[in-house]
Amino acid sequence: MNIINILSFLIIICFNFNVNAQFEKEQYQDVVLHLLSGDTVLYKLSENNTSHLTGFKKNNNNDFWKFKIFSKEDVAFYTDSSQKKSWMYKPDFKNGKFLNYLEMESYLSGKKEAKYNYKPTKHLCTGVAFGLFVGLLDTYQKDKGLLSKKNTTLLIATPLLSSIVLITKRNRKKIDMSEEQNQNIQFEDGFFSSKKSKNHVASFAGSLLAVISIFAINNN
Repeated sequence: MNIINILSFLIIICFNFNVNAQFEKEQYQDVVLHLLSGDTVLYKLSENNTSHLTGFKKNNNNDFWKFKIFSKEDVAFYTDSSQKKSWMYKPDFKNGKFLNYLEMESYLSGKKEAKYNYKPTKHLCTGVAFGLFVGLLDTYQKDKGLLSKKNTTLLIATPLLSSIVLITKRNRKKIDMSEEQNQNIQFEDGFFSSKKSKNHVASFAGSLLAVISIFAINNN
């Protein structure tokens, strides 16, 4: 074996040693992130920095892990395999963070409950009805009836009007949850927050569907 082959062999050994050592040194902690949005994320945590978390997020549809950085402003806390909580959220009265840790956890539980289990069917249907009413009224002419004139700019604004007019009323007695949960004000606040957002989107979407239909019919 000549000197060039010997040097090449030594370089390959050193390279493989460094790579293997790096993989052994690199450690990931399996955690569950609890986001302030109410979502939970399976995460392989690589680094907990002063401003963000670095690691890999699991795709919900398969076993693919995608590199993802989360700002600590978006994460309430994360739990490890022993269910120990590491909090990113810090109560700070000066900056409007009035909830303590237990209250925040309950608030997020409410948001998650509404986000995944509440269906804004009523607001979707009402949005459709509102859009049809305004859209048809916009085409009305005296002595000629409905669909007798071209739509005005009012039709464009109808979905936005729908999401503003069709407000979400707060009625805790009608929220479908256990008695214990219904007594928890933070849980209810979180539930109402997600419920209101979903109703807003449903009203807008229903009205938009209606005005598109009116526009299509009126321009045939």
